[in-house]
Amino acid sequence: MKITSWNVNSIRARLEHVLDWLEENDPDVLCLQEIKVQDEHFPEELFVDAGWEVYLNGQRTYNGVALISKEPLAGVVTNTNIEILDEQSRIIAADVGDVRVYNVYAPNGKAPDTPSFAFKEAWYAAFTDFIAANHKPTDKLVICGDFNIAPADIDVWDADKMLGHCCFHPSEHKWLKHLMDFGLIDSFRNLYPNEQAFTWWDYRQASFQRNSGMRIDHHLVSQSLLPLVKDVVLDKAERAKERPSDHIPVTLVLK
Repeated sequence: MKITSWNVNSIRARLEHVLDWLEENDPDVLCLQEIKVQDEHFPEELFVDAGWEVYLNGQRTYNGVALISKEPLAGVVTNTNIEILDEQSRIIAADVGDVRVYNVYAPNGKAPDTPSFAFKEAWYAAFTDFIAANHKPTDKLVICGDFNIAPADIDVWDADKMLGHCCFHPSEHKWLKHLMDFGLIDSFRNLYPNEQAFTWWDYRQASFQRNSGMRIDHHLVSQSLLPLVKDVVLDKAERAKERPSDHIPVTLVLK
């Protein structure tokens, strides 16, 4: 089973890239973030015509998540009944076989001294409580997406320069750890403990050419799934294309 996460930073801008990538890579499920359209404006028919199932939790201009699947999915949820989690379209979940998959687009936070950072803290707290209330650590669980947090020094291009900034702040590290304390493992880092690799590069200052990036897109897996993790593939070549997303596809491969 292949479960891919990809923040496309607008499906309208990246439609051709996404359709081409699906044809070339054939994942079981593609979890998209930042589609930036309402459900009725997502180009669903193009995916259906290509043989894919589409599930949406869209939002105009900002945010929005989607699941693109080979097979029909069961238990699709776009609403948690928790106000801070539902006021923006950031979560969609479904059963992929016997695995519960959450596709999330966590808030960016902007800067530590802003209301956006406080919102990010409250969102993480609410999402952590939601997972704990609805799952057991023994469940087969994948939480993937754009977490907007680089977990450790190895996950940023310059830890000294980045420390204290948004996406690499000590407070954010605590929020992510609290979520993972439920019994979740960073699948990429578990496989590659010493490899520095990034999933996001700013459009500015030739960041991709200089490899000044961060690893902020993750697949967190439960302990019961860990023995089945075969690989986590970061498709860096996608970032080198013309008019790319600032994020790359990241694929969890399960045995």
